[in-house]
Amino acid sequence: MHCLRGLALLAVLVAAACSDTPAPAADASPGAGPDADLGPQITLDAAARYVAVMPEGGAWQVLAPDAAGRYAFARPEGPYTLVYVCPSNLTTDIEMIQAGPADGDAWGDVCAITAPMAPLDITTGFTASVFVGRSSWTVPNTGTTSGPVGVHDIGLLVRAETPVVSIVRDLSIDGPTQLASSLADYHTMFVSEIALTGDVGAEAFSETEMTIGHDTWMQLVLPRPAPDRLWLVPPELLRAGDVQVHRFVSSSHGAGQWAEVDRGPGRGVAPVPVTLAGTLSSASVSVGARPTITYAAPGGWTEVRAEITGEPSASGQPRWVLTAHPGWLASHPLDGTVVFPDVTTAPGWDARWTVTAADGWAVRLGETVSDGVRRGVQYVVPAI
Repeated sequence: MHCLRGLALLAVLVAAACSDTPAPAADASPGAGPDADLGPQITLDAAARYVAVMPEGGAWQVLAPDAAGRYAFARPEGPYTLVYVCPSNLTTDIEMIQAGPADGDAWGDVCAITAPMAPLDITTGFTASVFVGRSSWTVPNTGTTSGPVGVHDIGLLVRAETPVVSIVRDLSIDGPTQLASSLADYHTMFVSEIALTGDVGAEAFSETEMTIGHDTWMQLVLPRPAPDRLWLVPPELLRAGDVQVHRFVSSSHGAGQWAEVDRGPGRGVAPVPVTLAGTLSSASVSVGARPTITYAAPGGWTEVRAEITGEPSASGQPRWVLTAHPGWLASHPLDGTVVFPDVTTAPGWDARWTVTAADGWAVRLGETVSDGVRRGVQYVVPAI
């Protein structure tokens, strides 16, 4: 995944960034590099400025990348914390993952990797939105844009009263590349509905998270038929590895609730019933070496995502994002607080990455209701 796709749900997504501080030297301890004989490993493909891991009860270890930008470390036998810093343009994003052995052996792309670009000539005969890699363009009839070098899946969207969509698979971009598309290649999108039970609230909307292939994001920003409905790509166009999620969010004065339905490959198009979980009654934040969010919420939750954005300064604006997975929460059940790890003690930590005052913050709690269906509550105080 790229840096923080999931935070669109918190409605506080901003572009991630890093300072121009050079990456610190890696820990010289055995196994710090991906080529060491570590046994079972967790591997990351990352354009990260800094990566560190700490098994519970152990010490921070800074990892060094190989020539391809991969990081690897021995799979811990128990819970662990992984931290990485992603380069971008506006803030300094510090991503923190708390997980256990049951949560998997690979996190995939943890920071968006910038690839060289090549000319991409597109002929459609009509105006279409084109999605390739992390970029998108609007092409009227015929146009030349640029695409990232490599093999990619390309998404094309026509924003009509009844929108249509096409996906071109495995297009190789290794120099000037031609792509021709006609209306015969397009499929009518379908209206996805979450049949909600509970207090929907007045400030409600639906949105989607969609990725085709391993790296192309499709931003399906279309008029929504209703707060609990939106246009999505029909299942027959999707294949294994594609991600398409219908997300419903409602909120009032920061407190909110959400529901998600997997509309990916092999999933149907019929309305999916979901009973909403209620809302957080209150929440607050404190900062320091271990920033803490305190909340009051009903129910027991099996996942948590929290964010604190520091105040902007001449040295940048840090943003800490913590995701705790079920394998971590199994031995660290939620108790009304979300406490960030103290990464400031890690070797090579840059003090400019530390949050000293909160400019905005959010917490999101969730649970799996059934296969492909999740729900939860959230509290958001956006940055000014």
